[in-house]
Amino acid sequence: MAPRLLLLVLLAGAVLGCAHDKTDGNLTRPASVKTQAAVSDMATDKFSEAYAAWQAHIKSPDVQLSSNPKAYTDCEAFRAISALGPDALGPLAGKIRQGAASGWAESEFFLWHAMRAISGVDLSSAKPYSGEQDMALRYADWWDAGKH
Repeated sequence: MAPRLLLLVLLAGAVLGCAHDKTDGNLTRPASVKTQAAVSDMATDKFSEAYAAWQAHIKSPDVQLSSNPKAYTDCEAFRAISALGPDALGPLAGKIRQGAASGWAESEFFLWHAMRAISGVDLSSAKPYSGEQDMALRYADWWDAGKH
């Protein structure tokens, strides 16, 4: 390989987090560098874990008998969902859509609170809303419209 080309390949590799394989001249990504797909899978796994913990929380009799939304949203399990940040917005919108399709069997409508906390977007002031389900669908629509 010509010296200038080798220098260019090595420089590109350093910028991209790759190593130069001297045997065949190819750039290889070290195993420690996670691909976008691996990062996405990891985010999905974390969301699934946090969501499962929240589902366990809301199935407790104290929460089931409460008419206060904070019983569902003011807990460590719900804060763990919000702590996932923007990577959780898509899965949250998906859970809201699933909930609407299933008659809100798992109280998915409360997930709009996490979407608002993560995004900082307040959709409640745009027009009056009729309840938790309405707000949940507003946030799912907002996500689906790509306004984030």
